[in-house]
Amino acid sequence: MERLREAKQAAEYDAWVRQQIQEALDEPRPGIPHSAVKKKFAARRAALLKKLAKA
Repeated sequence: MERLREAKQAAEYDAWVRQQIQEALDEPRPGIPHSAVKKKFAARRAALLKKLAKA
């Protein structure tokens, strides 16, 4: 019984992941360039490090 339940859970999770991926691929909005994301998070990281240094 345990293996059956685990197999069912794995199949449900797999279906959910595939659905999420398909929704992302079908998204009509333009993607965000990797360089823009890196720049944004580098700024956030720097601000956090600055804040932590003051603490």
